[in-house]
Formats: sequence, C-alpha cells, structure tokens
Amino acid sequence: MKAIDKKKSNTMSGVFRHMNREFLFSCIVWLAVCPLWGQTNFGIDAHLEDDRLLLELDEEVLDTPMHLVRLGVGYHHIQWSRQGDHILLSLSLIESQTGTLIPPIVRKPKIHKQLLGRFDIIADKGPDHSVVIDATDLFLKTHIQYEYYAKQNVVGELSFIDQVDRYPDQLIIRTQRTIEGSDGRKTIDADFSLYLLPEPMEPRLYDQRMAFNSEVVDIRLDHENQTWTGSIERWRLEKRNRFNGLATPIQPIVFYLDSQIPDPWRPHVKKGVLEWLTALEAAGFKDAIEVREVSHNMVPGTEQLKRTAMVHWDVDEKMWKNKSDGTSQCSTVRDQRTGEILRADVYLGGLERLAMEYFVRCAPLDSRAQKFPFPEDLMGELIQSVIAHEVGHALGLRDGNFGEYAYPFEKMRDTQWLKQMSHVPSIMSYSRHHHIVQPSDSIPTSLLMQRVGPMDLYQIKWGYLPLDSGQGEQYLEQLVRLQDSVPWYRYNFKKSPALGPDSSGEVGDNDDPVRSMVLALKNLERVMTMIASIGKGQKDDDLLMNVHERAIGLWYREMGHVLSMVGGYTVQLKSGDQNGWVYTPVPMEEQKRALTFLLENAFDLPQWLSKPAYLGRIHHSTESDQLLIFQIILLKELVSDRRMQRMEFMERVHGLEGLPEHVLAEVMEAMFKELVEKKVVVGKRRQTLQKALLGQFAYAVEEEGRVFSESDVSGRSPYIYTPFSKNIIAIELQKIKEKLEKGIRKSGESATKGHLTLCRRYWNEIGEYLGE
Repeated sequence: MKAIDKKKSNTMSGVFRHMNREFLFSCIVWLAVCPLWGQTNFGIDAHLEDDRLLLELDEEVLDTPMHLVRLGVGYHHIQWSRQGDHILLSLSLIESQTGTLIPPIVRKPKIHKQLLGRFDIIADKGPDHSVVIDATDLFLKTHIQYEYYAKQNVVGELSFIDQVDRYPDQLIIRTQRTIEGSDGRKTIDADFSLYLLPEPMEPRLYDQRMAFNSEVVDIRLDHENQTWTGSIERWRLEKRNRFNGLATPIQPIVFYLDSQIPDPWRPHVKKGVLEWLTALEAAGFKDAIEVREVSHNMVPGTEQLKRTAMVHWDVDEKMWKNKSDGTSQCSTVRDQRTGEILRADVYLGGLERLAMEYFVRCAPLDSRAQKFPFPEDLMGELIQSVIAHEVGHALGLRDGNFGEYAYPFEKMRDTQWLKQMSHVPSIMSYSRHHHIVQPSDSIPTSLLMQRVGPMDLYQIKWGYLPLDSGQGEQYLEQLVRLQDSVPWYRYNFKKSPALGPDSSGEVGDNDDPVRSMVLALKNLERVMTMIASIGKGQKDDDLLMNVHERAIGLWYREMGHVLSMVGGYTVQLKSGDQNGWVYTPVPMEEQKRALTFLLENAFDLPQWLSKPAYLGRIHHSTESDQLLIFQIILLKELVSDRRMQRMEFMERVHGLEGLPEHVLAEVMEAMFKELVEKKVVVGKRRQTLQKALLGQFAYAVEEEGRVFSESDVSGRSPYIYTPFSKNIIAIELQKIKEKLEKGIRKSGESATKGHLTLCRRYWNEIGEYLGE
C-alpha cells in the first residue's frame, strides 16, 4: 500500500485556475509519463498537483454504483456518468435487491436525484479508457448533505487537501477544513473515501418484530406497525456449503483494535467483541469473528480496511474535562441495495461515566466499586460490557426494548439462573447492571454485569442463519413466532415516555417492577451513605456532585418504570397473520398496586434521599433541587393527557371499568391528604407539588377550544384532555375546593395558611372555566 504525498508549487496556481491550453497539454503529457497513472486497481486514481486534486476515472467506473464516504460522518451511494465533455457526479434513487427504490437521503424521500458536481474533462485517453477531472472543489467547497449533519460554512482560503492515500480497492482523500461557526472558526480533519461496491449479496427482508436495522427504515423515526419492503443490515457471512452445520465462514468479520487503546484495556475490549461468537454459532458459523491488532503499515484510523470493523479509543485523557464526557457509540457503512455492512466503527469513550453508573447501582454489592478510581479489573469488565453492546450495533442490531417485563422476579436473586440467562435477556437493552440483588444474596460480582444473552442469540440466528431459498421465509417466520411462547424474545421500538413496563430503560427489569423498586431503594439508600466518602482524596467536589446527580437520576427512572404500569400496555408486535392484541393493558389490579406504591413513595421522600448529609457540599440554592423537578415531572406524567386517553381506551375497549376515575381520585386524595388532618401542615416540597398538580389541571380545563380542531378530524391531533377526562377532573377539583376551605380554617401555621389561600385563589381562576 502506497500513499501519494502532496506536492506544492506556488508558481502553478494561477495557471491551474485558468486551465489554459499550455497547461492542458502539459497535463496530457504528464499523464502519459507518470508511472502512477494508468495503474488504477478499482477504476479510480488520484494525484495532487499544486494543491489541486486530479481524479482519473476509468471507463468501467462510469454508471457503476460506488460509495462516497465522509469518514466519521456519513456516506452516499453515488454514480459517475459522462455527458459530452463533462463528468457528472450524482445521487439518485437506489435500486434495492428487494425491489424497493430507496431515496438517496432517507429523511428527504422527495429527493429522487441530486447532482453533486459537473466537472470539465481536462484529459481524455480516448474510447474505453480513462478521463481526468479536477475534483478539488468537490472535497473543499461542495456542501454534501449527510443524515443528521448540519451544513458547514467552509473558509476556502484556509482549507486544503492534505494528502491522498491510495489502496488496491479505494482512495482516501484527507483534507483540513476551517469552518465558521457561531463560536468562531475552527479547523478540523475532513476525510473522504471512494470505493466500488461489491457484487450484491442475497438480502434478508426486514421484519418489524425483530431488532435489526434496515437500509429503508430510519431508526430515529420509530415507524411502528408499518410494513417495509427492505433488507436488514448484516455482514456477508457465507459458508462454502450452506448446509454444512457449524462451519467457519469463507470470510470472517475482522475487528481491528486501535493502537491508541491502552494496554490494560485491550484484553477486555477483545473479550467484549468475542462475546458474540456464541451468538454467531447459533446461526451456524464457527469462529465468525476475529480480533486483530493494527499493523504498522496501516494509516492512522485504518480507514482503508473496507469490509472490516475497527474499535477506536475515543478518550483523550490529556484533554480538559474529556474523560467524563461523551459515550461509546457505533457507526456503520452499508450497501443500501442489500443491507450488507461494509464497515463498522466502534468508539470507546466516557469511561468515567461508566464508573459512575456502576457505582450508583452496584457499590453496595461490589467492594471494588466503593472507591474512585476503580481498580483495573473492574474497569476492564465495564469496558467489556459496553464494547459488547456496541458490537451488537456493528452486527446490525438496533436499540430498543429487548424482552423486558418478562424475566420472573423470583429468578433475579438465583445464582444459577443468572449464570445461564443473565439478569436481562439482551446486552442491547439499557437495563444496565444488576442492582436489585441484595448484599446478603452473595451474588458473584461477575453476574452483575450485562452481557450477551439468550435474546441476542435468538436475534443473530434469525438474521444470519443461511437459508434454503425454497423454504427460508417460512423458517424465519417460525423463529419469529417463538415470541408467542417465550416473552423474553419479544422486541418493540423505544418510545418516550415509556408506553408500559416492557418499554422502559436503565431499570431493574423483570415482571414485577414494584417489588424490584423496593429492593432498588434499599440499595440506593446504601449508595447514598457511601457517596460522601468518594470525595475524599479529590481536589474538589465535582465527582461527588456527578455521582449524586446519577443517583437521583436512577431513582427517577425506577419510579418512571413503576409509573409506566399505570395506564400502561405490554407490546408484542405482530404480523397480519397473527391473532391477538398487539397492545395488551397491564391488569387493573397491577395498575392499582403500582399507583399505590407511587403515591406512597414518589411524593413523600425519606430524608436519606432528599437531604443527604453531603448536600451542603454541592448545592447552595433550592434552584438546584433536581429531585423536586423529577417529582413534578412524575406527578404531571401520572395525570397527563396521554395517560388519561390510554386509560379511557382501556375502559372502553378492554373492560377496565372505572380506571380513569379511580386513578384521579386516588391521586387527588393522596396529594392533598394533609387537608383532612386534625392540624393542617403542608411542607414546602408538598406545597410545590400541590401547586404543580393544580396547574396541570388548569391546563386541562383551559383547552376547550382545541377539542374539535381540524387536526382532530384528520386523526393527527395533538395530545389533549378529552371531554370525559375534563368531566372527572372537574369533579375532583370540586372536592378539593371544599377541602381547601376547611384546611385554611384548621391551619395554625402561617406558611401553610398562605399556601392554601393561594391554592384557593388558583382554584377560583380554574373555576371560571368550569362555570363556578
């Protein structure tokens, strides 16, 4: 492999701009004698002359699918074509092997063709040979739109092509770009790759019930319950004989380790990658993944490794504040005609964040996690777990809800179950570490880590198993139908807020969120007593503050998991041939149990949570009371328009009679319970929550003019409180009015009396809309 160094010549710049006849002639002569030209390995070659990029295109690459990749940003399926004395570069509709026409920019389906460049042919070797164009502006000035990537304002005079790297099957063009942004100018690396696409492989059709990405479905749009004729994203794994049973693939998936990964972490990164070997064995492939080191003759970033994967070290420990920033992530480059993954990049970052997340969940269960920094063995296990998750993305799996609300609660403290099944079915869920077991359970710390589980083996088998072309689709459907009897094989799209207990994340997940929360609270209390000690030896309280925020964030997510049961559904995505509901309400008694738990625990807080001993070290104002903000969010979500609509539907369609009335009555009684006490005293935190609840109901009753809007008729209405919800809200508000009057008379404490007086005034304003 050989790189072409940049050549500079200030005297040629004016000549090249004007492209006069003398320069054109010299260019033709130069092409004839330069040994590098005419030796293209895949139809394109390049040369830098006087800061200009010359591309030589063989006839064979014209009208042939290629990839143009902006490394680390995105890629496009492109075609070069000839128009007289010009070469055109365009994006156009992509013809998928499944029969689908894919728009060149997925999020803009109305764009069917986009011209990226029209280039003068400055040298032509004749029919069936190559042509030369000046492509400098394509890489320095042309705005090329990539998914989710904002336009950059390039400062032309401070941007240049730095180098061209030439390999047997691709070119890499490295540039330095100075861009103008709202925070000033900055110079960045902007590198590009050009290469031919392989012969199309056999696609596998996308199925919404499975967790694979598709070259058609934009995963950020969450198109639920829509049928797509697209192929899933996966690597080209093939056997010499597809019916050989367990066999080594012709070409395994090769993961290279970035040379920047520190030596202590390299074995753990490798283990994280190789966790997926067992899953690929379930699909019939032995030794389907290899892990290799980057050799010295590979350029930085190893972008030339087409049809391989790379694990990058994305942590600059010398950079101010960088260690705790960011997360690990994965990106892929795919052949959109078939879904074939051609390249995957895993970026390992946010190590301090990994440690803090583990501390707030497992410090009471793992003595290694009770002091920062963590020892190498523990940090290595955390790195292995997060790498395994990102490699799942590199194999084609997406984020979402994997078999949640399915494992039996009773098994969550069973060592044998945990060894065989893990505490969650999939490494791809966001349940994270096992934090509901108790210290007395003596669970080995290795079983607290999230790892590749049975759901992952099931998914990979469905996506990668070689099939008989005659009965393949039937067999795949049989695999999907296992979800009917094995609930932890079910997958649904990630939604926010959660639709139900099988759609939550970052929680202790099993089929009993309430009992799980009881155990989680016990461990969280233990964590809160440990937090003060982690600041010892630190230069400031930054770590203390960050861990505290993650601890109360965990409390909020766990409470949100319980909340999801109220007006919540379980989800099993189905095809048109399957019987039964896609959305099944959580049983009414379970909803009531969850509601009771919330009202007793989410809005009356223990002192260990609301006033930990170290709080004065990290906060100086009630404006920093994030816990109170979380309580308000939970309260408003509990009586939100969306939840009320779901409960009304459950009552009307599923027979959950009286559910909306019960929930509102219980909420109002619990939130204003002080008003029926012999001596009425309302604490400061409760005062804020009561006002927030009245404010939510004020919003509800003031919406009257929107009920029959045009958007409602079209079926695309915004979430609103229905007339039925407003009726029962009005009934509950009337009860509160009477309690407020009595509470003011019984209150002997001035702050409470003032609060209740304001609530009555607030109620009077609401009453105007109720006709009071």
